Amino acid sequence: MTYDPTNYELYNRLLTSQVKILEYVAPGREDYDYDEQTDALNELYRSMAYWLKELWHIMMKDGADCKRISKCLSLCLDHANDAEGIIHPIAFYDAGCSLRIDSLDEKKRKRIIYDRCALIPEHLCWMYRELMVVAQSRHQLGDFYDIEGDTINLGLEQETKKLLRPREQLEECRAGAKFPAAHYRDAHWDTAMIEGALAIYAEDDESEEDEDEEDEEEDIDKESQ
Repeated sequence: MTYDPTNYELYNRLLTSQVKILEYVAPGREDYDYDEQTDALNELYRSMAYWLKELWHIMMKDGADCKRISKCLSLCLDHANDAEGIIHPIAFYDAGCSLRIDSLDEKKRKRIIYDRCALIPEHLCWMYRELMVVAQSRHQLGDFYDIEGDTINLGLEQETKKLLRPREQLEECRAGAKFPAAHYRDAHWDTAMIEGALAIYAEDDESEEDEDEEDEEEDIDKESQ
């Protein structure tokens, strides 16, 4: 059987079993063993980090099922939220998840795409940012709207879109300009990805225009009554 990172049923079983271990070592949030809880949480995080790394590599391939990847990211957040509700807050917030994603450039040299220790929702915002840009860069608008809807339902939309470089900088990048990538972690973007990010801004502009038109129509209706 070929390994498929988008097989969320497989990872759901794995992460569910690791969350159950957390439940076992955290019978009460007041009386707890710090080391035991953080060890169990770190095991869960290692599995999540490996999965997220694999999902990023899959989404970069042509023909990737973006909606399925989005479902995987949503599942990851579900289990992270389960963990937060189980263990003591001190143990939870002390144990960040280390995630490093490497790739090979056109000369087969390894480069770091993403390297950060943070809570799972912060990693997921970056992953969703990447996924939305990929969908737009491939003109998969249906997938983009579904993914955007997932971020809204998960409460991640605003933080995800904050990870888009400002439009003015993207337009300069389109013309060949270079900017520090430390905050946005987008140094690996090619022209298609830059265009995809700009397309997201364009979609937001259209949404705002539609909302303004609806407000105007409502005002006209009220005045005519």
